[in-house]
Amino acid sequence: MSQPNIGTDIVAPPAGISSGRGFTLFKGLVYTLLVINAGLLYAMASWREVTEQTGWLMILAAFEWNSRGLGHRSDGRRHHVPVTLELVGYALALFCWGAYAMAGEWQDLANATLWLLIAAALAYDLHVPGRYGSWAWRLRNATKAGLYLGVAGIALGWGLDGEWLELWDAMLWLVCFFVIELKIFDFENGLRLKTRR
Repeated sequence: MSQPNIGTDIVAPPAGISSGRGFTLFKGLVYTLLVINAGLLYAMASWREVTEQTGWLMILAAFEWNSRGLGHRSDGRRHHVPVTLELVGYALALFCWGAYAMAGEWQDLANATLWLLIAAALAYDLHVPGRYGSWAWRLRNATKAGLYLGVAGIALGWGLDGEWLELWDAMLWLVCFFVIELKIFDFENGLRLKTRR
């Protein structure tokens, strides 16, 4: 049986892990911790870190918005807000990426580069969900796993250097992106189950 046409067919919301009450509570807790973390960062960090954090909050909000609409028909109007958020978020993140390069802050530059690549891959997954289990799906997920491991390695480096707020911030962002990844996984797995019927 063929895969449903994403965007024109209405696909039932996934009945996976990301649709349960426990996941909703976990997601709420993680996002609350992220807001508290952002408040702490805004009070203590450099202007670059504040600007970058603002950009990434906008990108995450757009990802959350788009992940809620996976598989639902849309006339395109509901995408104006997240696209604007995402584009402004990327502009801020790229501005900081350039500032890190000019200042020679190589660890921050490497971290920002990995996150930008992760965001590009995740945006692709949100807008062009793959066929679960296909070679392209496996390649995309293996690439993202490598990028996430790179971010975790940089975070551990911050921890070893005694930069605990940087470590906490990176780990919290990894969990936030895991929330979005799980929603995409459930959606793609739901398509696989639907096409097998």
